Amino acid sequence: MAARRLHPQDRRTISLAGTSCTSGAVSGRNAASMAQRAICASSKPSDDLSSSLFLRFDFEWSNFATAITDGGILKAIVNSVIITLCSTVITCLVGAAAAYPLARRQTRGNKLVSAGILAIMMIPPLSILVPLYSFLMQIGGVNSYWGIVLVLSTTNLPLAIFLYTAFIRAIPASIDEAGMVDGASKPKIFFTLILPLLKPVTATVVIMTSVGVWNEYALSNYLITDASMQPIAPRVASFFASNSSNLGVGAAAALMAALPIVVLYLFLQRYFIEGMVVGSVK
Repeated sequence: MAARRLHPQDRRTISLAGTSCTSGAVSGRNAASMAQRAICASSKPSDDLSSSLFLRFDFEWSNFATAITDGGILKAIVNSVIITLCSTVITCLVGAAAAYPLARRQTRGNKLVSAGILAIMMIPPLSILVPLYSFLMQIGGVNSYWGIVLVLSTTNLPLAIFLYTAFIRAIPASIDEAGMVDGASKPKIFFTLILPLLKPVTATVVIMTSVGVWNEYALSNYLITDASMQPIAPRVASFFASNSSNLGVGAAAALMAALPIVVLYLFLQRYFIEGMVVGSVK
C-alpha cells in the first residue's frame, strides 16, 4: 500500500514543530550548562582557580552567607519581587485594556496608534536615559519603587499591546455582540467575556515581562543608586570589579536570584500552560 502523501500545510506544521523542539532542546541544554557552571563556581572559595566544571565536595557554604550578609542579596530579591510583580500586573492590565479598542475598531486613528506603538518598540530605552533621568529627578522618582516600576512598565507596554491586539483580533466579534444584546456595557464585555479568553497571551506577556524586568540591569543601575533599593542585577554585578572579583559569592547570589523565576515558571506551567493543553484536548 502506498504511503499517504502529506498536505503542504501538514508538512509546514511538522517542520515548525521539529524546529521548535530543536530550539527548546538547545535552550534547555544551554540553561543546564550555565546552571552547572554556577553551582560549581559557588562551591569554591575565592582563591580556587580550578576548572569551572569541577565541583568541590567540601562545598563552600560561606559564599551564600557572604552574599546574604555583605551583599544584601535577600533585600535585593525582595526589591526585585516588588518591582517585577507591580510592573507585570500593570503591563498586563493596561496592555490588554489598550489593545481591546485597537483590535475591535479598525479606524484610521487606531491604525496610526498601532503604527506608533510598533515604532516605539524600535527605540532603545537607553537612548532616552538622560531626559528620563532628568524627568524622574524633577518628580522625585529616582531611588523609589514607583519610579522604576513606571519606567519598566512603560518600556514593556508596546510589545504587550502588540501581542494582545493580535490575539483579540482572532476572537470572534460575535462574543461582543452577544454581550451587547444582553445589555452589557463595553467595560463589562471586556472584563467578563474577553479578558478570561486571554489566558494564553497573558501567560506569554507575563513570562516575557517578568523575566525581562527581573534581569534588567541598565535602567535599574542608573535610576536606583541606593544600595538598599537596588534589585538583583546591580547587586550581583557589585561582586565583580575591574581590579578584583569574587566568583564564588557572585555565583551563589545568582543562584539565589534565579529561584523566584523558577517558581514563577512552575506556577505558570501548573495553572496556565497545562490548563490550556487540557482545554485544547477536551
